[in-house]
Amino acid sequence: MSSSGARQKKTAIGSSHAKTASQILGIVTRTQAERFLYDLANLRDDSATVARLLKKHPQMFHSSTSEKAVFAYRRELRKAWDTPDARARDWYIFQLRFGHAALERSLKMRENPLYPMEEALLKPRSTPAGKPGAGSSETMAEWLFEPPPQATPLEAALFHFSKIGDRAKHCGYTDCHTPYFIAEKRWQKFCSEACAGPANREAKRKWWSENRGKESQQ
Repeated sequence: MSSSGARQKKTAIGSSHAKTASQILGIVTRTQAERFLYDLANLRDDSATVARLLKKHPQMFHSSTSEKAVFAYRRELRKAWDTPDARARDWYIFQLRFGHAALERSLKMRENPLYPMEEALLKPRSTPAGKPGAGSSETMAEWLFEPPPQATPLEAALFHFSKIGDRAKHCGYTDCHTPYFIAEKRWQKFCSEACAGPANREAKRKWWSENRGKESQQ
């Protein structure tokens, strides 16, 4: 191979690596993750918005995921979004990731009868009932603690949320239709200038009420 060809190949490999590195868990971009999180948290209580969510983010959910399951994801994400406690936020996101992996396995098993067999071949495990000391803490630990499953786009988005959760805010304007947003700055209280408008006007009105006439008295 010529030196120029080698350089081109090295450049191509480097570009590919940089592109993968810029993706969360090598799967989705930050923009994709945050857009999905925003859409899921602000999901309304009707079937039409669920259908739009699934169409807009087809890679995030298994094709057999039910509407009820999507609303369950939304409920738990909102818990993580609204809590000011970092530990509680991490816990809710962990439960979402763990529950998502379990649901994905369940749906795959329904589609493919061989899936459980493939799982057993890939990750052989003994049955607690057939072991001496079944029910012991050691046996329970063997079944409770597992290595992480293969990453999915939805898990990557949740993994990203665990990193930026302190910027996950609830808009201070009570009539905001999409109150869940990811702030650029941690001190932000409103999702947009439009939502901040009433509060800003009230602050100015209050200032003017308290300070008018003072300058003329000086």
